[in-house]
Amino acid sequence: MSDEAPSTSLQKYLLRLLILGIPVINVVAAVLWGFAGRNEETQNFGRAALTVIVVFGVLTLISGLVAFTFLSSRLFEFLPQG
Repeated sequence: MSDEAPSTSLQKYLLRLLILGIPVINVVAAVLWGFAGRNEETQNFGRAALTVIVVFGVLTLISGLVAFTFLSSRLFEFLPQG
């Protein structure tokens, strides 16, 4: 017999990934799983999901600011001079 804890089933992982695909709910679910999870595996999954959400959020913010800066500096080139 093994002393290992039972692992999470494929269905639970698929359900978690489906929940992580829903905007706003994904952040709430990741925080709950990461800090109030039932077992260590759930907590690790939640913390990893939250880390990915934060990293991609920061990258999206940075790329949006760069695009806005680039486009706003070029905007006056296309406006008619009057």
